[in-house]
Amino acid sequence: MIRIATLFSLVLVAGPCAFGQCRAPNYEVGADMSGPEEGLMLVSVRPGDLAIDKLVCLGQELRERNPRWRSLGVWIFTSREAARYYQPHQECDSEACVKRPDELHAVYDYDRDRHKERLEILPEGERGAESLKTTLDIPTGSSYHCRLEMGGRCLLSLERPDYPAAASKARASGRVVLTGIIGLDGRIRRIRAEDSDASVAEERKAMENEARQNLSTWRLDARPREDPVRITYSYQFMSHPTRIGWTRSVEYELPNQVVIRIGEPE
Repeated sequence: MIRIATLFSLVLVAGPCAFGQCRAPNYEVGADMSGPEEGLMLVSVRPGDLAIDKLVCLGQELRERNPRWRSLGVWIFTSREAARYYQPHQECDSEACVKRPDELHAVYDYDRDRHKERLEILPEGERGAESLKTTLDIPTGSSYHCRLEMGGRCLLSLERPDYPAAASKARASGRVVLTGIIGLDGRIRRIRAEDSDASVAEERKAMENEARQNLSTWRLDARPREDPVRITYSYQFMSHPTRIGWTRSVEYELPNQVVIRIGEPE
C-alpha cells in the first residue's frame, strides 16, 4: 500500500531550471509519494498558470531538485484540495470528492533510463474521453498540435458542456454562435452571442447563457498575442428515446463548433 504524505503548507516558488530560460509557476505540493530513486508528486497550480511551457518547466525544476530520481511523475491539478486528497479509484460521497478527477489537467512524466520526457494534457480532467487527451514529447519544438486546439493554441482545460434545462424540458434543439477574444493568458473574454435560432425566446436565452458560461471556462495555452474566436454551440435533442435513461454526448469539432446531444429515456 502506498503511503501518501500530505503537505498542507509547502509552497515552492519558481526558480531557474537546467534546461535554458525556464520559468516554472508557483505551485503547492499536495501529496508526495516519492521514494529514493522515483518521484511521484501531486501538485496544484493556479488555473492562470496552465501553459505548456510553464508546466514543462515545473517538471524539470522538480527533477533538478532531486537529481537521484531515475523517473518522475507529476500530476498537476488546478485545485489545492484535489492535489492534497485525490486518490485513484476512490469512492466519493461528496461533490468536492467527485470533482477532484476533473481538476487534473496535466501529467509530466520523465524516465531517465528510457530517455523519455513527456507532458500529457487532459482538457476535461482524468475522466475525460481518451480521444481528447494529448501527449507531447519534450522538447516540443517550435510547433506542436493537440487533439483540441483553437487558433493554433492547445486547449488545456474546460468544463464539459451541459444541455440547458429549459431546452431539454421543452425537447428543443437550436444553435448559438459565439464570438470572443482569446487573451494572452489563454482565457476567452468579451464573449457575446452573435446569432441563435431557437424558436422560443426562453429556450433561446437558456442556450445563449449556457453556451457563454461554458466558453468562459475554456483555458488555452498562453501566447504573446490575442486571437479572435468564433464558434457554434449546436444543441440537438434526439427524438428517439433510449432504454438506458437520459443520455448526453459532446463532440468537439474545433475550431468551428461543439455539438451537444441529449436523449430521453423510453
